[in-house]
Amino acid sequence: MTLGEQTVGASAADAATAKIDTLTNKIRELETSLGRAFAKNAKLETQLDHARAQVAWFQRNLFGQKRERVDTELLQGAWREFLKAQEAAARGDAPPLPEPSNAMQLLLMLGKSESGAPPTTTQAALDAAGVPAGEAPPPGAPEPKAKPKPKRHAHGRKKLPGQLRTEKVVLNPELNAEGVVKDVEISYRIGIRPAEVYAIEIHRPRVAIELASGETRYESAPPPFEMIDRGLFSPSGLAHIIASKWDRHVPWARLETFFVHHGYILSKSTLAGVSLRAEPLARRLVDAMTAHAQKVAPYLAIDATGAKVQAKDRCRNGHIWMRFVEGVGVFVSFSAKHDALAANQLLDGWGCPFVADGAAVFNDFERTGAKRFGCHAHARRKFFYAIAADPRAVVGVCLINDLFENERALAEVDASKRLEGRKKGSAPILEQLLTWCRETIASEDVGTRGLLAKACRYTLNQEPRLRRFLENGRVPIHNNAVELRIRHFAVGRKNWMFFGSEKAAGAGSTWLTLVLSARMHGLHVETYFRDLFRVLPSWPQHRLLELAPHAWTETRARIDPVQLADEYGPLAIPPAPAAAVK
Repeated sequence: MTLGEQTVGASAADAATAKIDTLTNKIRELETSLGRAFAKNAKLETQLDHARAQVAWFQRNLFGQKRERVDTELLQGAWREFLKAQEAAARGDAPPLPEPSNAMQLLLMLGKSESGAPPTTTQAALDAAGVPAGEAPPPGAPEPKAKPKPKRHAHGRKKLPGQLRTEKVVLNPELNAEGVVKDVEISYRIGIRPAEVYAIEIHRPRVAIELASGETRYESAPPPFEMIDRGLFSPSGLAHIIASKWDRHVPWARLETFFVHHGYILSKSTLAGVSLRAEPLARRLVDAMTAHAQKVAPYLAIDATGAKVQAKDRCRNGHIWMRFVEGVGVFVSFSAKHDALAANQLLDGWGCPFVADGAAVFNDFERTGAKRFGCHAHARRKFFYAIAADPRAVVGVCLINDLFENERALAEVDASKRLEGRKKGSAPILEQLLTWCRETIASEDVGTRGLLAKACRYTLNQEPRLRRFLENGRVPIHNNAVELRIRHFAVGRKNWMFFGSEKAAGAGSTWLTLVLSARMHGLHVETYFRDLFRVLPSWPQHRLLELAPHAWTETRARIDPVQLADEYGPLAIPPAPAAAVK
């Protein structure tokens, strides 16, 4: 080979190598672009899932009642198509029965057993899908029970008196001289007397005593015991302010307007200061209630929500915690942070099991040996939000609904029978739910970042806690008792928006504890506060528990009603009851 040929061969090899390198670089660039496209596509899919969930949330809250529903038209249509094809195949007028549609498979998945038996459609799935009860289920499936007929509402005006005080008005029209009145036609109207702001003038006689030294000493009757020493408001006035703010969610600015309309000017700072200055005495009662609840609570339900606190530049984030104790009350606390330290402080001293959601702030206290029960309502909520993104999530909703249905059937029995009923009725449903979650996550057509996968993972991660209701019949399967009380605070938060300071948040927690506990026991909040503020300043400290909402009805019956009705004056403390307050 000549030198020229060698040079030409080397040049061709170099050109080929350069071309290969160029192609390799392009391949790498394409692979990088493809990876970025896959990542961007996954991100867009996640955003689309969240957008669909948001659309479903707005539709539920803006255009209908807050109920868990699915696309009934889609499922009903799929159900009818399946029945028509089934009938045609049975007559031999059509080709073999086609595979059920995706919507139909959702209904049939609920009845699929591990033994390989033909899938069945449970009544819970039919109800959730909106399938008419008159249409037959597929072959081999049990016939669904007919839905009960909805109760018709009574027409006409309701009888008004009830617990209202009634004033009688007799009308005497001109009657025919020959007519005889045989009966009376009675109807009702509602009348309202506006609230009145008035002044209470207190006279304290003062006696002049001449001393041997020639000086004169003046003595007067001792001042009455009050929530605020030498305060401006009587028990009824203070009760109106506290109840307006913490029970009826009236901001201080609007409460200031209320007094202006009644001819008295009070600043917002005065009204807010009244709430702060009267709180220490009320806090003693709350402390007594807490100590009592720690002794008798069968379980503790706990949850938290955000609460803004006013600061110099902008509001800081704080948190309101609520603890529910069956038969005693609701205990509200404030913390600047939502962390394990705050949770440990609130749970310390409670030896009973506690019910909570899947928040990690409770894990530290759980490691100390405390029994933590999961909340099936939180698990169901995640499946419900996933329905808009993936209709298969309706299966999880229906299964958890079956758990709640079994709980409603066991509501009136004692703890031992409830536990037995749970093991018999709820345990198989829970196993079916967990099995379905595992199969759903393993399925290739379920995105790992989708809302359905996240709901299944949440349920499986909480499995030990969600199973624990099968060990104790007294603990509920949900945390809804606290969630309902948090609604009250959320409505107030929309009105007054933030706490003025952390001290104000602590005082508000005390008042909210008494408000929610009074509501829990069916007491009229302002009436209870008025009576409480009348007796609390002079009540023995070791008997404060008698004034708690759960014991107030019995205690009030032992107090002289005439003295209790007076804003000021002597108050005879009744003797302690023979039995301890429960």
